[in-house]
Amino acid sequence: MFLVTYQDHFEPAAKLIAQKYKNLYLLLSGGLDSEFVLSVFLHMGMDIKPVIMNLNTFDGINYNYFESKYAYEYCKSKKHEVNASFTVSNFTLYCFKAHRRHPSLF
Repeated sequence: MFLVTYQDHFEPAAKLIAQKYKNLYLLLSGGLDSEFVLSVFLHMGMDIKPVIMNLNTFDGINYNYFESKYAYEYCKSKKHEVNASFTVSNFTLYCFKAHRRHPSLF
């Protein structure tokens, strides 16, 4: 029986992505999927820049506080592997409401 690991599948894909794009950024949500993708790139020694996005309302409520906090803590724990500092971006959900996009959020 032949056992295939996640790395066997994802490392070739990561190499293709790194060959195609000069600057790599990963939107790190705080969930396991984006954490795994970041870990594959870091394991391979590739330069990737994590981006953590805070989703805020116009009046300052952060909808994804706990997810962002987890992503931030994960990046801090990997600081010796993340070559460049990660980026935290604040996005105001007011623009969705103003443009009538995703009305189910409001």
